[in-house]
Amino acid sequence: MQSTVLILLAIGGLVFSILSILEKYIKWILSFCEMFGQGCHKTLKFHLFGIPASWYGAAYYIALLFLIYLMHPWVYWYIMIGFGVELTFIWIMVYNIRAFCLFCTINAVMMTGLFLYVFDINRVWESLSIILICFITSLFFFQRENISELSDIEETQPEDDDYIAAAINDDVITLEEVEEPLSQDIYQLRLKLYHLRKNKLDELIRELLIKKQAKAEGKSEKELIDSIVKDSDGKLDENKKEEKINKYADSLKEKFHVEVFLQKPPPPVKDDPTLGPADASVVVVEFSDYLCPGCRKGHDIAKKIKEKYGDHIRWIFKDFPLKQHKGSDKMAEAAHCADDQGKFWQYQDFMFSSEGTPDLQQLEKYAEDLGLDTDKFRHCMETQKHHRKVEKNIKSGKQVAISATPTFIINGQKISGAPPVEKFEKLIEEALHKTSSVKTTDS
Repeated sequence: MQSTVLILLAIGGLVFSILSILEKYIKWILSFCEMFGQGCHKTLKFHLFGIPASWYGAAYYIALLFLIYLMHPWVYWYIMIGFGVELTFIWIMVYNIRAFCLFCTINAVMMTGLFLYVFDINRVWESLSIILICFITSLFFFQRENISELSDIEETQPEDDDYIAAAINDDVITLEEVEEPLSQDIYQLRLKLYHLRKNKLDELIRELLIKKQAKAEGKSEKELIDSIVKDSDGKLDENKKEEKINKYADSLKEKFHVEVFLQKPPPPVKDDPTLGPADASVVVVEFSDYLCPGCRKGHDIAKKIKEKYGDHIRWIFKDFPLKQHKGSDKMAEAAHCADDQGKFWQYQDFMFSSEGTPDLQQLEKYAEDLGLDTDKFRHCMETQKHHRKVEKNIKSGKQVAISATPTFIINGQKISGAPPVEKFEKLIEEALHKTSSVKTTDS
């Protein structure tokens, strides 16, 4: 019975070790893993003595199966050694990359199962000694060989929002408070850095593809490039040289299995209502008040802009109810209660077109007209579920010096008041053009 359980655990570990190896070669496996976070992608880069870390797992389980088959007395100590080394990978995942790796976690479960199944309390001190020695030794060599990868991960790891940036007696200032009013500026800087990296990455990919194809054809790189850029008459068109090389390199990507893992930074939005793709070229942040006459005019203009530019823009709405507009804060909470049921933007239309200040009964009527669960909506309003969210939006608006509504921030450029449609379109076009220029010239 003992050998059967050990064999099943070892086979399970072997299967997931093989899947971990195949991540690099089979795209859907990596895509599946990335549904649980970026940990799997990050661990692909790790090596030990020049061999990818994932290969060690497969080799370990194969050897373990062989020892179990022979009923070798070394099975116990071999599992203790493996558990000690496994602690290294757990340490790396928790303290270095700080990200969830699906296969690493499953492998850790398998190793823990093996450890618990064979552990002998009579050999506790010898076992702990072996585990500790293997953990310290493997951690030393692993961190030493992968220092550049681990350093890069630590430098780019986002800080925790609760990270304390400064303290004055008992009062503290968190990193979130520092970055919140600067979020759009920080995003634009990260976006520019992304385009710098992306352009350089594209250049390096192109050079490597040309090099590989030239080798495959038995030509020099110059000979291959000349054959690419010359027309049917054997003439070289300098104006189209770059375009032809890029097009040819693109055609080789599937052949050489090119995968790009560089990711565009996400917009600085947490739980605000948002329309448009995360990678849109232009981000518009709207601060508005449902009872403000100018905001109602701005809402009509905003709808036309959203409809015209579609996926080219990402629209973020932030509440900024003014004190003189009694009841607008409750209207903002109601819109978020509707958002809980997936109807924020539709409910918002009711808010901006309402006459006077709607009471709770009227707010519930709007919810009913949209087909929402009115009991859930009423409970949301009565418990003031989104009161803090509205207050937080007001605070974030004040931090970026919002003093009037509506105010629009277009890729970091702040515009107060409701501009005419033509002016709004001009601002969007300028932002699109500027973003396009950054993409093509930042190399």
